Amino acid sequence: MPRSMIAASLLLLGCLAHTARASDDAPAPAPIAPAPAAPPVVAPAPAAPEAEPAIDPVKSAAVLKIVDELRIEAAKIRGLAWKKEVPAELISRAQLKRNLEQMIKDELKPDEYERDVKLLHRLGLLRPDQDPLEIEKAFLEKGIAGYFNPKTKRFYVVDGLTGEGQRPTILHELVHALEDQYIDLDVTLKRVEKDGDRVFALKCVIEGSAEHARLAFESEHPGIAKIALEDQKKSSGADMAKIVATTPALLLLPTLLQYQTGPAFVGRAGGKDYVGGMARLYEDPPTTEEQVMHPGKFLGAARDLPRKITWPTDLAATLGEGWKAFEETPVGELDVALWLDRWFGAADGKLDMGLMASGRFYTKEAQTAAEGWDGMTTQLLEVNGKPTTIVMISAWDSPKDAQEAADAFAKALSKQYGKEFALTGFGGGDAATRSLAFSGPFGEGRLEVRGDEVRLLDGVPADALGRVWAKISAAKIERDPADTWSAETEVDPIATAAWKDVKFGAGWNKPSDDWTLEDKGAEGGTVVSKGTTSLRIDTRAGGLQENLLKLFVEFKKRHPTAKLDMQAIQEAAIGTKEAAKFVMPDGATTRHIYVAPIGDALLIADCAFPTSESESGEKAVAAALGGFLFK
Repeated sequence: MPRSMIAASLLLLGCLAHTARASDDAPAPAPIAPAPAAPPVVAPAPAAPEAEPAIDPVKSAAVLKIVDELRIEAAKIRGLAWKKEVPAELISRAQLKRNLEQMIKDELKPDEYERDVKLLHRLGLLRPDQDPLEIEKAFLEKGIAGYFNPKTKRFYVVDGLTGEGQRPTILHELVHALEDQYIDLDVTLKRVEKDGDRVFALKCVIEGSAEHARLAFESEHPGIAKIALEDQKKSSGADMAKIVATTPALLLLPTLLQYQTGPAFVGRAGGKDYVGGMARLYEDPPTTEEQVMHPGKFLGAARDLPRKITWPTDLAATLGEGWKAFEETPVGELDVALWLDRWFGAADGKLDMGLMASGRFYTKEAQTAAEGWDGMTTQLLEVNGKPTTIVMISAWDSPKDAQEAADAFAKALSKQYGKEFALTGFGGGDAATRSLAFSGPFGEGRLEVRGDEVRLLDGVPADALGRVWAKISAAKIERDPADTWSAETEVDPIATAAWKDVKFGAGWNKPSDDWTLEDKGAEGGTVVSKGTTSLRIDTRAGGLQENLLKLFVEFKKRHPTAKLDMQAIQEAAIGTKEAAKFVMPDGATTRHIYVAPIGDALLIADCAFPTSESESGEKAVAAALGGFLFK
């Protein structure tokens, strides 16, 4: 997958040539009702054998030699010893396609897939002609550069990139293979496969660990990282750009965020103790999208645990003859945000490149409404085979959060149904309970806010509304006794930082004692340095797009002899945030400008070191960038 969402957005805005990186073998969970990590309902008919060149045995031997070399490095970085050697194989992209189809066939659960697809269509998240697994398969066929299959315990490198360019991918996948020998990834994921919220959280830990190790490897080997990036630029960038630009965000973003949110969560959980942090996370993993997207709700002494919703029984029987209820499914914070963004955003449910260039994955309105999530379940019901009724029951951190969510739900329904949607307006008997009656193309509905709870019923016959609502209204929502989190108990990660910007929630700590920090005032910013390597740290309000031209003018004024190559923009990271890296050669000085969106602002690191000391300078910059913290 593209490692940098910022770089990917700049790519599709025409500023950067970039391509795909390695992925795990399982497709992403789809929002609201996660699609199974595999296969179409009906296995595709066998195609005529494709004529494909045989794998070059010399190249295969060279790649497998690299795999053997990296086994040692993976064990060292991860802090685990190999129990046995995992078989590795170089395969063609045609063989990859066949392998994916076989995994799809092996993993398919037709009933669950039918439910998930029908729910996504009913909510308007997919068009009636769109099959999510076929879409994801096309994406994965182009995007996978290597993968470890936890079911077969085999590791595959996909032919395409050079051996050196594959090293970071191989390292990433070897960490999966190594961890599998201690926790059995296949068994671990199957324990939670029916709960998409838990699947996302667990995969953020799994992918976060492998990405953390890859970043550590690239930090130690900047030359290899550069080769890998150049190789990726030369591969299927145009195909990937088209896929990303046309695929519904709900089928891409969950997987992409596992590579972004995952390492950020792992980094904060482990701090400087990656090995110990991973041991703790696998022993006691996060269980919700919310917990990994807001680490302070899980990693502190107090935890924000989702509330338990006792689902109402016999809703189909209550509606009458011909009705069928699919199994209810958990819904996480990210799922809610993507559903709302489908109707609030300007990209018709696809990734918005303009938003991504500013560090957002969906609109601020959708984000605000989804935050404060404290548990949610949904159920789809159909009549005579037609998906008709949606039931959602949810809890929120506060009455204010609940009302924001309810207002957003009403707006999303209004956007989806257009002129067919009629509202009577929020009302109610007391300040703690407000209800909204409506009618739409699927029938009658009701939306109610009761303190910090929200209930939604959409699409029932008028004569059934009262009796179905009675069951939904009576459903119990209970708080876990171990849920001790509150906004007041959450630990501030930048409280003790050596440098911090409280307004924008960013901080920096010395990676080692030989770094110094100097505040040069409003004009000079804060400068951190180690020997001949220095970084000037600054923040500013606004996003990357609106500030980009002004930043270039400032950089040129500050460094009049530096040259900026717009074609040399690279993907990078500042701490746990994705960043764009601008290369500005400046005579005998190597100068890199890193820019990372942080909420509604930008964090800028202007880095420099003597070109003659490039290897040590690159390592020092990587260490310094790793010292950034965010709220």
